[in-house]
Amino acid sequence: MFYRGGQNLKRWLFLVPLILCPAIFVGAQDDPFGVKDDDGPAATPASPKATDDGEDDPIVLAVRDSNPSDPTSWFRALKLMVDIERYDEAAKYLNALNNAALSDESAFDLQRQYGTGFLIELSQIEELGEDAPRLARGIIDAAQRYSRDAVRVNTLIIQLKDLSIQKRTEALQELRALGDEGLIALIRYVAQNGDKDQGLIRDTLIAWGAQAIAPMIATLKSDSPQVRQTAIQVLAALKASEATVYLASMAQNLEDPKQAEQAKAAIREISGAEPSRGETIQWVYRLWKYLDEGGNVAQPDAYGEVEQWSWDPANQTLVKQALPVTEANVARKALLAEDLRTLDATNPEFNQLFWESRLEAAKTTLGVSRRLTLSDLNVNDVPSAEVLQSILESGLGRDQGLSSVAAVELLADLGDASLLDRKSGNAVPMVGALRHSDRRLRLAALQAIVSWQPQRSFSGANRVAEALVYFISSQGQPRVLIGHPGQRKNRDLVGLLNEIGYEADSAQNGRDLFFKARQHADYQAILISDAVDSPEILELVQQLRKDPRTAKIPIGLLPRLEYVERARRIARDHEKVEAFPWPYTAETAQLELDQLAALSDSDWPTPQERLDQAATSMEQLVLVAGQDHIYGFDALVQNQGKFIAAMYQPGLDQAAISVVGKIATPECQNALLDFASLESLSLDLRTAAVDSFESAIAKRGVLLTTQDLKQQYDRYNASESLSTETQQLLGRVLDLIEQAARN
Repeated sequence: MFYRGGQNLKRWLFLVPLILCPAIFVGAQDDPFGVKDDDGPAATPASPKATDDGEDDPIVLAVRDSNPSDPTSWFRALKLMVDIERYDEAAKYLNALNNAALSDESAFDLQRQYGTGFLIELSQIEELGEDAPRLARGIIDAAQRYSRDAVRVNTLIIQLKDLSIQKRTEALQELRALGDEGLIALIRYVAQNGDKDQGLIRDTLIAWGAQAIAPMIATLKSDSPQVRQTAIQVLAALKASEATVYLASMAQNLEDPKQAEQAKAAIREISGAEPSRGETIQWVYRLWKYLDEGGNVAQPDAYGEVEQWSWDPANQTLVKQALPVTEANVARKALLAEDLRTLDATNPEFNQLFWESRLEAAKTTLGVSRRLTLSDLNVNDVPSAEVLQSILESGLGRDQGLSSVAAVELLADLGDASLLDRKSGNAVPMVGALRHSDRRLRLAALQAIVSWQPQRSFSGANRVAEALVYFISSQGQPRVLIGHPGQRKNRDLVGLLNEIGYEADSAQNGRDLFFKARQHADYQAILISDAVDSPEILELVQQLRKDPRTAKIPIGLLPRLEYVERARRIARDHEKVEAFPWPYTAETAQLELDQLAALSDSDWPTPQERLDQAATSMEQLVLVAGQDHIYGFDALVQNQGKFIAAMYQPGLDQAAISVVGKIATPECQNALLDFASLESLSLDLRTAAVDSFESAIAKRGVLLTTQDLKQQYDRYNASESLSTETQQLLGRVLDLIEQAARN
């Protein structure tokens, strides 16, 4: 059985390439929507005939007796058989349709008559195999081609001027039947033809009713006076109160006094009063503030998406998109902030709002993991370093991650090390970002600081190495941290999590758990028993929420029966915390982790992004290790074991080898020599290790013990059976040691 309930068309169409057969037929015989062969018209497939097969269903027999013989009757029969779930009979008519040469117009008529919903339903009937999605996809594609055909649409627009009322009515009905495509075509016609037929198009759009309001509001952003005038008149005629704020902003910002007056007249017609410039600013700002505080531009559908209309200046046309509600809100905020800056160009707050909104929109559109550059902003001017710092500082206080990340990425190019100087005792925003809960912001700030190559130490310099070390721990695997005082309980839950694809670590007290939680970048959830102590669970949750490395990791509390209510109170009082029963099965564990995942930010770094962050951080550490007089040597030495381990991790190995050589402690020098002696590793990596050892002894001299030196000579003497390359490499190590001894 299949689901017959309501479907979201936009989402389904997005998924179509994934669920339907990608093959689109090339000939009339294989493709009911293709062209006919040169040999002549396609043969009409034989219709299903009633046979003496024992069939006694009166509906099936009646359909057979009607002798369906053309695409319309085959489709009617197909639907009827689907409705009564006779998929064996439905398959016959489905096959006939798939072998027919349906024109785009015929496909359009079928879609309009039976609805896209039925086509979606048809595509999901497993009993019909791949033939069902093949037909559904073909009809939808062909219908879309037909509806978007420019020649046909322009013919309908011209037909609106026909002397015959019937012809005009038919044209209007056809355009309305095209839905959004028809509306877009009408506006495109005005953009291409100017004043020609403008009044006719206006009246046609007015007949569209409320459906035309959102597109017309978007059209106000057009640079065509005729297009703007059409939109103004349509909105006025429809009494579109939701358009008032946009018309008011337009009236105040337009350089064309005649059209500005048209916009004011439209406002008076809609609301009866014309706002002043100050009132307009207040209207626009209130709407921007509403969206900034979590309000929505429109009611989202079941998938969290809203219809968003915008004007495409490059192609002089309207564009309709189904966007996640957050993305739609961000786009609208950017437009409103642009209006505010135009309304009061001298207001520094509006200038900052403009750039803040512009940066947030660019980051949302291009992808949160992609580094932003000035060329991505598509604006004529450039934000100053002072404005970007203000955006960063504001974002730190309001937890506005995206605009802050973008500001830092641009500051890496527009700023310099002078931005690290503390002035009048004030905190330095870039250094403050190193302790933010948004890991993308922390990494962006680290990259900016290192790229500026400061020549002297600064307040917070000692945080840089430690902050970078956090990122290199990532292995890109989903990972969970468990806290319970009992070893067996921990072991059992680790096993369940391994079973469902998670790596897992455990801790037996709060202190150990807090330490481990800060050491690994892959933790996607933390599960804590209320039996944990040192500290107990409430204090532990508070500590986890205060530390930037753990502040956004969802926490699942696993209380004993008598402590359930207390766990629920803790969960209510803290962000991203839920209370669950102890999971005794893999299914329960998966369910609880799924619920915790729903608490995560929608932009939680993917496994690949975490690996990329690790590689980037290790590259930054190469530079930091080369300036240990700026960033401090202690943090590097304290984490040298992690750098040594990273030499064996693909993606981090080359940079890690370099870092280990720059630290150059006895442990690091020995680690490089151990690495170079392993013939199982690539020659390039082992050679890099010897190069790094050479750098290490140049920096600090040979720091090997007598026993270490003896081991190295033993390695060389035992290398007779090894490859020539390995022998040469081990010989070079001895040459470096002996040369250093001579010097």
